[in-house]
Amino acid sequence: MSDELIDGGWSPKDAGQLAPLLVAEGVEFLFAIPATFETLRLPAKPSGSTGRLRYGVGDAAVFKHAVDVPVVANGRLGTPSTRSVC
Repeated sequence: MSDELIDGGWSPKDAGQLAPLLVAEGVEFLFAIPATFETLRLPAKPSGSTGRLRYGVGDAAVFKHAVDVPVVANGRLGTPSTRSVC
């Protein structure tokens, strides 16, 4: 998980600090998930049924800047024409 999305919860900064330790232990890729079971629906529908595109890409970028292993992003990535690489 990359962000618990609650005050005082796990943050992308925390995840970015943990990422190199995980890689040192043999992790071969990271998956940025900005949610918990309690907050899973929050980023997808913050303002109605459309939600916002690429809400997990920023968290993936935090991981990618911290490690050299592949990082997977999620969160309404859109169509190939609206995607960007972090």
